[in-house]
Amino acid sequence: MLLFVARSTGEWHEFAKLRHDSFHDRLTLLGKFFLTVVFDLTIAVQGGLLMACFLFVHRMSGVFQVDCVERTGADSTWKSHGVLFFAAVKRLDGSLRAVQQGPVNPVVTIDALHVAPLDATGLDALRQLLRTVRS
Repeated sequence: MLLFVARSTGEWHEFAKLRHDSFHDRLTLLGKFFLTVVFDLTIAVQGGLLMACFLFVHRMSGVFQVDCVERTGADSTWKSHGVLFFAAVKRLDGSLRAVQQGPVNPVVTIDALHVAPLDATGLDALRQLLRTVRS
């Protein structure tokens, strides 16, 4: 009886479409399915929510980019776009190292016109970059 109910109520066509979905969507669906079968629905919902949050943060951290557009002598221009938050701060390390290893008295211009949100960790990373330029 349990197998009949599972076969009747399960949306098995979603599993057939998994090969067209992204890796994160596949992982979330299969993880929730596994947690539902092994434990129960409340744990599966909580685990699926946590998994979706972690995968979203991972995906958004890969969106932020900082590129050196122009470098002439002590002047350098950097263009950034994306979301600068706690998971994407490590992408500023390249520009920080370039300023530290560059010439004395650098002039650094950061074009942040296409940076959408900015959290406190991103702001702290920009302050660290400013301290590095000043020192």
